[in-house]
Amino acid sequence: MKHQYISILFFIFSGFLFAQQEETIPVLDEEIIVTASQIPTAFSDAARNIVVLNAEELARLPVQTIQEAAAYIAGVDLQQRGPNGVQSDVSIRGASFEQTLVLIDGVKVSDPQTGHHNMNIPLTLRDIEKIEVLKGPGAKQFGPNALGGVINIITKFGSKKQISLYETFGSNRFYNAGVSVFLPLENVRTRISAQTSGTDGYRENTDFTANTVSLAARGMHGVWGESDFLLGFNEKKFGANSFYSLRFPRQWEHTKTLFIKSGWKYKTEKAWFNIRFNYRRNDDSFLLNRDNP
Repeated sequence: MKHQYISILFFIFSGFLFAQQEETIPVLDEEIIVTASQIPTAFSDAARNIVVLNAEELARLPVQTIQEAAAYIAGVDLQQRGPNGVQSDVSIRGASFEQTLVLIDGVKVSDPQTGHHNMNIPLTLRDIEKIEVLKGPGAKQFGPNALGGVINIITKFGSKKQISLYETFGSNRFYNAGVSVFLPLENVRTRISAQTSGTDGYRENTDFTANTVSLAARGMHGVWGESDFLLGFNEKKFGANSFYSLRFPRQWEHTKTLFIKSGWKYKTEKAWFNIRFNYRRNDDSFLLNRDNP
């Protein structure tokens, strides 16, 4: 009988230890998501269908642009008329371009007048910390253009000084070159990036040139909160071979996108404040015949 009592006590005590161990297991996936709701939520607590591509995963993908990286997410359909995001449109789960909302750091950048060029992002791939994709309706949180889903592009600010140069060359005189500089100071982190690309085209009237420049800064002011600033500019000139009709194979287009974002954040134990100013302008010049405007 003594041995039986000892065995019972052993099992009870070991079960208590295992129960204690299960309660102290830490949660390691506390990644902040701003796409699932207007209030930042931990990834483990998000109840929506969300996919996140972080910086490490983006670096491993065989892509050169943000548009190409988004296409690797299941359920995301990217349509583009050339490499490097030329005239690119994106949709989620079969929704139209107008029903897919694109954000930069939580700020809407989708054009309300047209569904085309909704991936004219004035940033380079080196500027991106992660890409968050919310699949399914998001109009309740974000309003119109979010019926099919939301793509939120999160920019990064390096904590270490870093300068990176890159270049790629290919057939049909294709080139892609850029520079990215991260310069953290005492209370301010800055980033400057520039990229240029182009090609003679893989067939008649598919040539293009594209240039992107971005400047960003984030300041940590201690008890006064945090401020940020972002300016991005993108310009594309490209041949739109037979875009509207086969009768006019020499169609041509020129787009320019300017995006400015600034804001201030302040958090307390019971509340948080966020004041921001955003500006976006997109110019689109289209010629039915580039040889006879």
